[in-house]
Amino acid sequence: MTSLLLLFKSSFNTLFFGSLSLFVLVNPQNTLAQRFPESSQRSLSERGILKGTRIPIHYQEFQRIILTERENLPLTVTISANLYNRRGKVIIPYGSEIFGQLQPIQKGIQFVAYQVHLPRTVYPIKAVSQVVNRRQIIESEVEAVNLTQGTLFGLEAAKAITPLISQDTSHVGLRELSGWLLGHLAVNVFVIYPNQDLTLTLQSDFSLD
Repeated sequence: MTSLLLLFKSSFNTLFFGSLSLFVLVNPQNTLAQRFPESSQRSLSERGILKGTRIPIHYQEFQRIILTERENLPLTVTISANLYNRRGKVIIPYGSEIFGQLQPIQKGIQFVAYQVHLPRTVYPIKAVSQVVNRRQIIESEVEAVNLTQGTLFGLEAAKAITPLISQDTSHVGLRELSGWLLGHLAVNVFVIYPNQDLTLTLQSDFSLD
């Protein structure tokens, strides 16, 4: 009986200290606890990008975007650099398009992205920009006309700024503005410079799986 006990103790010590792989075999619950996270991490490192990764973007249609504090604006931007996994493989290539919208939040405007278009597939993505709280008060026709150059207006911002501009300036990009409203002597708007303000940050891990 004593020799059997010593043999068991000796075997246990050998299994535990001598070989971790053998110890795992006699403890199947530990196998599951250790290997599933490892497999998940391996899959993400090969097929995905980690939460917190910054995504540089480029928007070439307009130099700036003007919105009021009450409106949303759908927006499509282009990724301006390859995004790699931890093994150095390109997961999201340069030039891929990201779809989202500018929306009011925390006394500012934030770009919230929800889709990325890759060469053959559309994937969901959760990424946001910083909150942009840059405001400008437009009080004169000169200021308003200068802002129309290279600017994308939200509908509400366009309606608000229209009364400050004479009809003679329709050729500088205000043809699509709907109607002429009266009574606005000053207009308070948010001014967003997409290439400066809208770098995105992943809010959750992104995976091609």
